[in-house]
Amino acid sequence: MQPSSYLPLSESFSNPPSGSADWWQAVKEASHQFQEPLALPQTFDDQWLNEQDMKEILCHLFRDATADKNLRLYVDGGQRPDALGRLLTRPPADHESVDEWAQALLPSGRYGMVINKAERFHPTLGERLARFFMPLLEQDGLPPGGFEVGVFIGNYEASPFG
Repeated sequence: MQPSSYLPLSESFSNPPSGSADWWQAVKEASHQFQEPLALPQTFDDQWLNEQDMKEILCHLFRDATADKNLRLYVDGGQRPDALGRLLTRPPADHESVDEWAQALLPSGRYGMVINKAERFHPTLGERLARFFMPLLEQDGLPPGGFEVGVFIGNYEASPFG
């Protein structure tokens, strides 16, 4: 689903008002109380999730029995469970980037990985997000389903979801 509008919020997490009560109010209004998709470009920067963080998430994910349920792989726009098996044979080595690792193991140049529940595999990310969402939680309370973080990694031109 394409965002119906874009909110020009370029402040990073470490530089309020991004994540402040006023910021969340603006997000709620622009998304019609979270009823409409809303793109928030440049809300998160490399201090939120950098290359090392992504490698850490992948390494923890690979040690988890739910890896095949929490990681989806798309190659050239199509989901590829067969290629996912190749990725799960080894996590990225210390000396290689996530992209170098994926390129070495995948059959094509364009790929996208979606990691569901990423906060489970990187406790610091969960702590960062808790601080970020605190003003919203204080205003509205915890959503019935809680929060789940999805991380998108890849060199794809467009998300497989549009």
